[in-house]
Amino acid sequence: MYANGGLNTSYGRDFYGEAAARIAGKHPGDPGFPTRGKLGVDFSQVVMAPSAAYRINEQWTVGIAPLMLLQKFSVRGLANFAGLSADATSLSNRGADYEIGGGVRIGAIYQLLPNVRLGAQYSSPIFVHHYTKYNGLFVDGGVLDSPAQFTVGAAWNATSKLTVAFDFQRILYGDVDTIGNPGPSVAELNGVISAARRLGGSQGIGFGWTNQSVYKVGAIYKYSQQLTLRLGWNHCESTVPSDQALLAPLVPAPMQNDLTAGLSFRLGGPHEVSIAYMHSFGATTRNERTNFFNVPVKAWAAADGLNLGYSRDF
Repeated sequence: MYANGGLNTSYGRDFYGEAAARIAGKHPGDPGFPTRGKLGVDFSQVVMAPSAAYRINEQWTVGIAPLMLLQKFSVRGLANFAGLSADATSLSNRGADYEIGGGVRIGAIYQLLPNVRLGAQYSSPIFVHHYTKYNGLFVDGGVLDSPAQFTVGAAWNATSKLTVAFDFQRILYGDVDTIGNPGPSVAELNGVISAARRLGGSQGIGFGWTNQSVYKVGAIYKYSQQLTLRLGWNHCESTVPSDQALLAPLVPAPMQNDLTAGLSFRLGGPHEVSIAYMHSFGATTRNERTNFFNVPVKAWAAADGLNLGYSRDF
């Protein structure tokens, strides 16, 4: 069981409502100028993946894992988009909605040389039950599946203590309509919008994310029988194109470089504890002329993560 990422934003101001009021010529203190309201998203995933692996021969090992997902989502502060929604009563500020989903992961390892292994895995989309509280936000009446992804890589045992690995991963964000469909155009923001393109519609407005390629390099150093050290770095392009920056502050994901360091310590016998720290370096998504009445939009984000783990051999 593991956390499969997540995202939380919490703004003390409804800046979409404030921007709309300013564009309309209003100023702080004028009637109708928003003075209250918060904006943000809370999204998290937990996956249970019981797995089985089988060594076919000295070269090949294969594995499979069903993926059982619990997903949580809530959003507040999107009332200004009610005119774009197929169901404005199920768009925003409805509290947390929990849904379950399922998929599968398969993989294989090939022993190319005594000290070189090749590996590959494919994870299907995780199909998630419709969000009933937010069927006026997500495409097709509340669908927010988890995207498919695949990885190929190689590991090299440079010495008896040092292993170096490289992975290439492709995450298919653009294939999930709620994530990949483009944001609203100028005409749609002005009310010229089809039923299918409304928020919650069959081809509804999305966040405009694209498929992402991720390059990863890592090293494991077995310092002693008790202590193992780890270091990793990955690079990717931003999932948010500059022409889709309107909704980027709500779900900021422009980070492109992550650095992680960690260690595992065997306590004795079958018990082991692990700790790791991750830092995603700050990056910016910017568009000087968005479809939001040509207003500039800029979203900056950085991230830090701490992982603690315990394992026991049986």
